Amino acid sequence: MAEGSGEIVAVAAHTCLLGETGRVWSQNRYLMVVAVRADRRRERVAQALVESVLVDLAGCGVRTVEWLVHPANTASIGFSRTLFPEAARRVPRSTAAARTPIGRRRG
Repeated sequence: MAEGSGEIVAVAAHTCLLGETGRVWSQNRYLMVVAVRADRRRERVAQALVESVLVDLAGCGVRTVEWLVHPANTASIGFSRTLFPEAARRVPRSTAAARTPIGRRRG
């Protein structure tokens, strides 16, 4: 969660990944959502929030993060490509997907 002037301006949520057998992949996470209030976009709030989440996850031993983006969501695709240029991209039919290592973040 990101705050500005005492108000919530952005949220992010992640969850662990499960293998086909139901085993938790403790070194991997799925970034479910990053949402920024409309009037606070273009202020790098999402970037700061995601980078903070990645630092926290790395401190817990997480090595990779995956996320999905709908192909029509060009703003989110642009954000992903800017923030995670090193991400490995896969493109299923209905979504764009990516995985990024979080131990070596550019600064």
